[in-house]
Amino acid sequence: MQITELIDKSINTEFSSIAKHIGNLNTTSMAGLLAAVYQKEKAPLVIICEDNYLAQALRLNLKALLPHIPLYLFEDYETLPYDMLSPHQDIISNRLKVLSTIGNLREGVIITTVLAIMSRLPPVSYLKTHALVLKNNDKISQENFKRNLLSYGYLLVEQVLSPGELAVRGSILDVYPMGTKHPYRLDFFDDELDSIRTFDVDTQRTIEKVPSLEVLPAHEFPLDKEAISIFRSNYRDVFVGANLADHPVYQAISKGAVPSGIEYYLPLFFDSMDSFFDYLPENYRLLLTGNIQKAVSSYLDEANKRFKLYEGNREHPPLKVSTVFLTN
Repeated sequence: MQITELIDKSINTEFSSIAKHIGNLNTTSMAGLLAAVYQKEKAPLVIICEDNYLAQALRLNLKALLPHIPLYLFEDYETLPYDMLSPHQDIISNRLKVLSTIGNLREGVIITTVLAIMSRLPPVSYLKTHALVLKNNDKISQENFKRNLLSYGYLLVEQVLSPGELAVRGSILDVYPMGTKHPYRLDFFDDELDSIRTFDVDTQRTIEKVPSLEVLPAHEFPLDKEAISIFRSNYRDVFVGANLADHPVYQAISKGAVPSGIEYYLPLFFDSMDSFFDYLPENYRLLLTGNIQKAVSSYLDEANKRFKLYEGNREHPPLKVSTVFLTN
């Protein structure tokens, strides 16, 4: 289904007059109207913004107007289409947290942008089946947990500083799960998890003991043996006859490494992809702010231009625009 069809299908008819009125308001007044709509509807409210500037402004205003309501911002990658650079790990961390949470919302506001929802996303089942939940006194060895984290794409380092990293010192394993505010320190005793504590990145001192921990994968794609095999097979099917020795992305994934720009090869890890709308909770209300159609067209124009730019690149050949993005 195309992006405009997904948006039109999701828009609540009774909001059409509100959507037209929003366009004439400044950011502060717009946030006031959106807060009023949310309080009246008492259902999850999804707001798609024309750009990130408007999304950030609405987030700040709504946070002040609705201080006790869950508020989520689903960000775009902040990279250009087919870029050979990957997003900052904090962005991926936030995106994974939002995607893993919003499907179960009964209340709250979800703010996003055209750019963020244009990219095809991993199947909803991916995050449901690739989240580890640990509790104090669970029977699990440090080695097995470490192995699981590595298969989820976590990076083994000497000292944990950023989301997606883990470090091991004796019976202690530090991990910074994606989507969390603090890293966690796990103390193992033989094959049992003895304690879970949060700690401060700067001082490395523990903060408090917690009863459980959920660990999301480090990326929007799996990195276990099965996923690597699927990627390799799909890559060969798409780029038939290519000299794969010259393809650094293919070679890196084959070795279990994560190359820059891998986000634009995301569909090769899965049999099918989902959209942002597949992650939304039931009974949500959708409102658009700004010139959405113009933003969609501009982004697709940029994606098509950059596809043609990289089309002859032997080292980093692009997937078709319709494979990576929702089209118009």
